[in-house]
Amino acid sequence: MSSDDFYGRATLAFEVAVLCLLAQRLRDADEDSTPADAARWTALDMAVVYRMLKTLRGGLGEQAAVDVTKAAEKADRRAAKFYRMKGLDPVKTSGNEVLAGVLKSGKSRVNASILDCLRTSVFMLYDNQGNLVPFKQGYLNLCQEVIAKIPVMGTQEAIADVVNRFAGQGIKVMYTSGQTRELWSAVEMNVRDALHKSSNDFNQAQGELFGADGVEITAHMMCAPDHLPYQGREYPKAKFEQIQGGLERPIGEGCNCKHDVLPCILGAGTTYDEQRLREFRDAATRPTGFKLKSGRELNAYEFTQWQRSQENDVRRIKGAMSILRSGGQPTDRLQAQLDRKIAQYEQASRKAGIRTRYDRMAAYTFKIKEQ
Repeated sequence: MSSDDFYGRATLAFEVAVLCLLAQRLRDADEDSTPADAARWTALDMAVVYRMLKTLRGGLGEQAAVDVTKAAEKADRRAAKFYRMKGLDPVKTSGNEVLAGVLKSGKSRVNASILDCLRTSVFMLYDNQGNLVPFKQGYLNLCQEVIAKIPVMGTQEAIADVVNRFAGQGIKVMYTSGQTRELWSAVEMNVRDALHKSSNDFNQAQGELFGADGVEITAHMMCAPDHLPYQGREYPKAKFEQIQGGLERPIGEGCNCKHDVLPCILGAGTTYDEQRLREFRDAATRPTGFKLKSGRELNAYEFTQWQRSQENDVRRIKGAMSILRSGGQPTDRLQAQLDRKIAQYEQASRKAGIRTRYDRMAAYTFKIKEQ
């Protein structure tokens, strides 16, 4: 599992643990419960959520510091050959004030990308009308809703009604633009982009020091079609800027792009011959035989994106099942849904000839760090 997977998986475990706490709390409701009880439960549980959040921030922050440092060390190793080509001693981050400053700012950037999402002030829950409301208010609303429904539906029925509704909804993050994203996904995207930007900054800083006159673009097998023509090649700086200006999704600048744009001395970078690049292109664009309901057949690259969505769905279903169990509810329906989805994933992957990634379906268990 790559470290950027860790950030999303750990945050999803936090999400599930928080909603399990809520589901468990709703089981305290009975015919004698009042709105005052709902307010008291919410206050008690918010204290636990804050402790959980502190644990999550600490764990993600520790991993981020490791990943940023590794990125700096990788840039140092890569740059060494270019220094030697010019008869210079390699410059390392640990012994250079400029590079040390880039490392410090990289750690700050990645840490900020974590904190931007991990604040209860941006957490949102759905209310019973399908509207997103601030997390604490939403938590209180759900407690009050169960209490209000008990006289009408009965205790167990009221709890079941509410728990079954929110079990699969997750915790959302609302951006200032008004757009929303599930919390784990927001954290994963933010941290991945911040790490990528930090890595690029290390390489660019090294390039300025050794006197780069061009850039090389890394290459990988399952490349998106808009970047296929450019990966694995060297470009003079001006030519590369021209290419970037013509792309809707610039290379190496987030937006789910895994390429690195690395400064180099032209003619000495790590490039690929045309046969190897053609192999990459053929691997990404080959038909798989797998068709969507619309009838459109996916190529290999598109199929890996479909796989990722199915793997995410499996983790969501597993999380929802944990929440239902915490709320004392049966999970038979979701278990059947999970079994069907995994079977479809396995069958489609065999047909497409693309390996399965069961590691991406695994779910973490969240534990509060002891103080």
